[in-house]
Order: sequence, then C-alpha cells, then structure tokens
Amino acid sequence: MTQAATRAGDAGAAGGSTSVPALCMLRRAMSAETPLPVYDRPPAALGTVVFLVSGFVSHVYSTLGLARRLRNIGYAVEYWAESSLRRTVTAQGFELHEISPTWACHEHLLVEGWKEGLRNIRATLRCLRAARERRRLVAHSIADLELAIGRQLSRCTPDLVLVDPMLVAYVPLLQARRLRCVLLQDKPWPGRDSLAPPPTSGFTPRDTRGARIGVTLLWAWEQILVRTRQFGNATLGWMGFYTCHQLLPAVLRHLDARQKPKARRRVAYDLYIDGLEEWVLGAPQVDLPRSRPLPQGARYVGLWPDLQRKQAHFSLPRAREGSYLLYVAMGLSMPSWRDDLALIGRIVEGLHGIPNVTVIVSAGNVKAFTALRPLSKQAHIAPFLPQLACLQQADLAIIHGGANTYRECIATSTPMLVFPRDYDQHGNAARVVRLGLGMRGSRKWDTPATIRHKVVQILEDEAFARRARALNESLRVSDPHLLESAMHAVLKTEASACAP
Repeated sequence: MTQAATRAGDAGAAGGSTSVPALCMLRRAMSAETPLPVYDRPPAALGTVVFLVSGFVSHVYSTLGLARRLRNIGYAVEYWAESSLRRTVTAQGFELHEISPTWACHEHLLVEGWKEGLRNIRATLRCLRAARERRRLVAHSIADLELAIGRQLSRCTPDLVLVDPMLVAYVPLLQARRLRCVLLQDKPWPGRDSLAPPPTSGFTPRDTRGARIGVTLLWAWEQILVRTRQFGNATLGWMGFYTCHQLLPAVLRHLDARQKPKARRRVAYDLYIDGLEEWVLGAPQVDLPRSRPLPQGARYVGLWPDLQRKQAHFSLPRAREGSYLLYVAMGLSMPSWRDDLALIGRIVEGLHGIPNVTVIVSAGNVKAFTALRPLSKQAHIAPFLPQLACLQQADLAIIHGGANTYRECIATSTPMLVFPRDYDQHGNAARVVRLGLGMRGSRKWDTPATIRHKVVQILEDEAFARRARALNESLRVSDPHLLESAMHAVLKTEASACAP
C-alpha cells in the first residue's frame, strides 16, 4: 500500500475512528493502486452483436461498457450509426458502419428544439421551415435507411441488434429482415408499478398506503402529460409540420404492414412497441422497490459503465493531503446549457468559502465555458473534462443526474449531490437519496448557503462513501450474471453468418 494509504490507516487506528481527511487520503490511494478490471478477448467470436445508436456522442458512451464486455467474452461487436459518430466510435476501438439518415423519435428533441427556437423570431421561423421540410422528406429518409440496412446485411447478418430507444421506430424495418432486436434502455425501466413512481418523478416512496396512493396519482399525471403532448403533436402534424409521432406510422406505411404493432408511450420521453424485448442497463439493487418483478421480456443486464473509455489527457489540480476535490458537471445538453449557468454560479459561490476544497467544473461546451470564465478565480473551469479521471479522484460529484454520469459515479464509488433538470434525472436523484449515495438539491430553491450546507454534510459523513463502495462491490459480482442470463435468453449458440 502507498505511504498515503498507510498514513490514512494509521490515523484511523490511532483515533478509534477514521477522520474525513484520512478517508479522503485512503480513497485516493486505493483508487491509484487498484487497477480497473480488464478481460482477455477470446480468439473466436460466439456471434455478432450490433449496436444501433442515434447521432449523439453520449448515446455511444452509454453503450461502450456493455460493448466491451460482450467483446471480451467472445462476441464480435460493431456499431451501426451515422458517419458523424465515426471518430468517437473508432477512437474507442470499435468499427462503425454507416447507416443514415436516422431520425430520433422522442418527444424531448422536438420540445428542446422549439425551446431553443422560440428565443427569437428568426430562430422560430427557421424551426418552422425545417419542420415543414422534414415532413416532406420523411418517406424518402425511410427508403434511404432501408437501403443502408440492406448494404450492411449483405456484409454481415448479426445475431442480435441492440436498439437505441431513440430509434425504436425503425425496429419494424429490422424485424422485416428477420433480425432479432432488443431495446437497450439506459434509463430506469418506465413500466407502471404501484410502488415505483414514473422515472420522471423525484418522489422517493415507502411501502405505505399513502405512498401507493401518491404513486398512483403520479402515474395518472404522467399519462395526462403524455396525452397532452400527443395532442400538441397531432395539431402540428395537421398544420403540415413534422413531429416525432409521425415516424413510426410512416415506417409502417413504407412496409405496407397488414398487422400493425401496437405502440404506446409509457412516459413522455418513451416510445415502446408491444412485444419488443428490453434490456435495462441497471440492476435490482440500484432500482426502487417494485411491487412485482419486471415483466417477461424485460431484463436487467447490469450497469456496465465504460471504465476503460479513452479520453483526452487533462492535468487535474493536485489535491493536498486532507483536502477535498469536488467535480461539478451538468451534462452536454446544448439546448439547456443556459439554464445551468445560474445554478453553477450558485454552486461555485457556495463552495468558495469551504476550507481545503478544490473545485473543478466541466462547463459542457465552449459557450458555457465562456459565460463561466468570470468564476475562474474561484474554481478550475474547462469546456470539457475527462469525466472518468475526475470521478476517480473526486470526493464528491455535483451533477444533473443524467444516466451516464449517474452510473459512472456508482462505478467509481463517488458520492453525489444531484440537481435534476428534466426527464429521468428526477428518478435517478430519487434513487441516489433512497440508496444513501448522496443528496438531492433544488435548482429553484437552493441558495449558495443551502448548497454549502449539503456539501459539508456529505463530506463529513463518511457513510455516503461507504455505501457507494459497498454497492459498487455488489454490482461487480452481480452484473456479469445478469448479462449472461440475458444473453442465454435471447441468443442462439451458433456463430453469426458474417460474410467474409
């Protein structure tokens, strides 16, 4: 063990209980000494697995850990996506085969697009023109995508296609080619349950009659929101504009399908085709309690964050002995970055007065970095930071609760202070609170003083870090078994029929 770890252990033994600075030293020393698990790649592939992903870098990152695990246990793995992701995918050691165009079929893209567009009249007019043009091109885009899929199948027939939820509307195109498709959820499973509220809710329930009534009301409200947005989309469609609700019906018209699958939205951002198998990047021990198990066809497969992701080098500020390193990041959501500026300002102001604290802020994009530069005297701010390297050294992560960051904090045993913004981030924050991995903040009500109080409470109570480490160890044992069970359920044993 390193000298820092030895000093930390001696401090705990001498005092009967380990001090917070000593725990910080011990955590950093152990993270530096313990290598991340690396698996040898078998020489022969058991089959071919394709990841069909939408054109967002974060959606590639959410799948890389699972992709590496599948490759390491013997499956050939490749990505099908638009060419804009080629550099991201190949930098991580995987092949990308282009299929395009792929249009996302989720509500929040339309909502965020209009939110950005309505900031001024010119942007609004551009958004309207783009929506009308896309309405005209939707049939052509589906035909082009079908040709692209055909070209890939002439090269290789995969045994399994793991589909990004944003591209679920294209599943009938794949099923028409007799491909086995599974929907890969990186968010909490969005099915209704009398104990678990919708993933869009921050409610942390208990198994009481009052809590069950509350959960029932939350699900009813969620369905009201879903139907309201469906009505809004139908109105825009009637006016001649493209909306995400039109994509699946257009695919079915293209296929001239006699038996149309039943599709529904379980929550606002979700689209699900009945009968489609689902894999959830999660585990029972990180979910809220449920009144019944997941239904047949839905399976936990483990969290599988990508701890081997290659990232740009960044020299982290060197933390002194007995000091704390705090990592602040609010994701890469471009339409929402302005909404985060005031919150990050309050966070930095609240942390500035805490002794022995070093704060590093990942702004998320260059525009946000420029706006936050006046705070550079109080914190280390950069447009982008290598998140894994930061989390492996940080004593606390102050985050928005996005799916990737949430899973990576668990994998690095990093306590969290979560300020959810929208969608599943509220559900992730509820899980953080219930599991004792951190605390939840309020974007609307938390002042710098309130934020400071919560941060100090998490840093001084070593139980948060202890529970995070225990959960991480539990997942290291259970995740491989969950994935193995899921693979046996959906795949045949023969090798894929890849053309040379």
